Amino acid sequence: MNSFARPLVVLSVLFCWGGGAFADHLLLEAETEATKTMQGLVQKLSNGTWMSRSYVNYQTGNWLATYWQYNNFKWSVQADQPTVADRLNGISWKGSIESLIDAYRDLSESSLNAKPCWTSWKDMSPANNPKWILQKVNGQWKASQWHGSVPIGDSIPAQEEADAALKLPSC
Repeated sequence: MNSFARPLVVLSVLFCWGGGAFADHLLLEAETEATKTMQGLVQKLSNGTWMSRSYVNYQTGNWLATYWQYNNFKWSVQADQPTVADRLNGISWKGSIESLIDAYRDLSESSLNAKPCWTSWKDMSPANNPKWILQKVNGQWKASQWHGSVPIGDSIPAQEEADAALKLPSC
């Protein structure tokens, strides 16, 4: 065995030995982080549906708010095995947050749009459900959306704002 191989064997044993409890702990951390992420993006409303929104304030003084309403919103955490390169790049856990939405509709309201209205409900195909990459890199958790034809907003509306949006008519 050459001198380069010995440290690699020791390093491999350290990664594999006792990894079960460490992996379980990281999965619990990942689920906690995913919960925080989802709570900042979607909220369950009093009528049992879910809502998310995006708000942009332009330098011209105009603004745009887009709301997405989901009849059902579920999510789960899926773990992936970090590669050797991932570990060398500081990634101790990687996986994804995968959502399951049955149907959705959206509404765009702006300072220029006098009559905002909700689009018709649309079925969501499983292939288009939003997903996020979730990683623990150098001790810090990071989540970023990477897939999905239906956007998830970047925040949740205040309850009064959500109630007002729900009162707007369908197009």
